Amino acid sequence: MQDTRVTKVTVSKIASDTNAALPGAEMEIWNETHTARLDSWTTTETAHTVSLTEGTYILHEANAPTGYNKAEDITFTVNKDGTFQIGNDTVESIKMVDARIVVPPTPPTPTKTEITIRKVGSDNLDADLPGAKLAVKQDDTVIEEWTTISTAHKLSLPAGTYTLCESEAPEGYEVAADIVFQVTDDGKLLINEQEVSTLTMTDKKKQTPTPTPVVTPTPTPSTTTPTPTPAATPKPTPVETPAPTATPAAPKPAATIPRTADDYPLIPLAIAFVASGAALGLGLGKKRRHHN
Repeated sequence: MQDTRVTKVTVSKIASDTNAALPGAEMEIWNETHTARLDSWTTTETAHTVSLTEGTYILHEANAPTGYNKAEDITFTVNKDGTFQIGNDTVESIKMVDARIVVPPTPPTPTKTEITIRKVGSDNLDADLPGAKLAVKQDDTVIEEWTTISTAHKLSLPAGTYTLCESEAPEGYEVAADIVFQVTDDGKLLINEQEVSTLTMTDKKKQTPTPTPVVTPTPTPSTTTPTPTPAATPKPTPVETPAPTATPAAPKPAATIPRTADDYPLIPLAIAFVASGAALGLGLGKKRRHHN
């Protein structure tokens, strides 16, 4: 005849953080093959008792209370002698512990302090200098970067240590050295442990070199008058005199035959001579009357 002895098994649900009974867990007991649910209940502040015959069973948590993680299944065995055990350990009751869900506390929103950053040139400390590329870093992390304009830049930072860096200066200015500064928990702005109201970075104006005038050397007058070198007189090229050409002999004059009185007209010549004398006398007479 099969032994049908019934053993009462006590099951408790415990919270890991209080080690006390944990109500609100939905519990089940299944057969060994997990094919038949034999009991189910919701835990309270008192333990639950279930009657089981000899065999192997599974304690399963279907749902855990809010704020707790579900526990893993527990396999236990009810012996013929009415004892029961978990694994090789004989126990008086079964305790299933739910671990508390640890929710990391929400970090408080850090209080930020608004700071003012100015970029100025050494030649005009009263005016903001546009065109500089700046960045605020915390360690190797860039918090914010910008290019300066003609007004100051503002940003809000939580407490910590930061570095103001300049990567590029405006034309005509030199890049400034980094500035390390602190923002305190109480909202103070410190540079070298000295409190300041504004963080100001100054770019040094580049110096334009003055050109060196070129000195033209004055020539030293010579005390010695150089003797001019006479120009060489070219030698005359001898002209070859051509040989004289023989002058042809003049032709001999023809023999003149003496002319006689018969050859000259004497009467006309005598008339001309008389006429010339008369004319000459007439002229001399007029000249005398003119003078008288």
